[in-house]
Amino acid sequence: LQLKAELNRKKISMQEAIDSQKEIADNEKNTLSDRLAATENYYNLKNIQAKDSADAEKKLLDEQIKQGKAVNEQKLLVDDKYNAEKVKNTKELGKMVGDILKDNAKDEEKSLIDGLEKQLADIERNHIKESRQLEEYRSKGRIRTKEYKAEKLRIENSYAIQSILAQIETTKKIIEIRKLRGEDVSAEEIKLNEL
Repeated sequence: LQLKAELNRKKISMQEAIDSQKEIADNEKNTLSDRLAATENYYNLKNIQAKDSADAEKKLLDEQIKQGKAVNEQKLLVDDKYNAEKVKNTKELGKMVGDILKDNAKDEEKSLIDGLEKQLADIERNHIKESRQLEEYRSKGRIRTKEYKAEKLRIENSYAIQSILAQIETTKKIIEIRKLRGEDVSAEEIKLNEL
């Protein structure tokens, strides 16, 4: 009975540690590295819990074998159960890591789009500023009409190219992220080719 009580206390403590790591891993507000570390800890603790449970079961079986109430072959079943639990834990680890990486990729994609919008706004702001300055030069007679038209075309082309290059760069990164997630990227690739 004392052994059983001690095992139950240890089991409860282990379950609390497992639950704590699972909470950290599932919380999208935590950093990627914290979530992945918690996932690894969760996996290791689950395997330790399975091993402890198997060892405890074997100890009980040893006592029962001494009393003639069990046979050694039953210990093989405990080992099979332990190995099956480890396989289950490994599958769960893979799913958890995959989900965390998908969450991170979504955040990364949103960050890329936000960055592109800021970059395009900066490009447009600079374009307007330079165009106004050119217009001011023309209105004050500091530049001839022919030079004005050539400079205006150069400014338009320069900022159009900057804008397109920014969109291409971001679209390529988004395609990479989506490919890593195993998503269909044909629509993005078409958009990229149109740029």
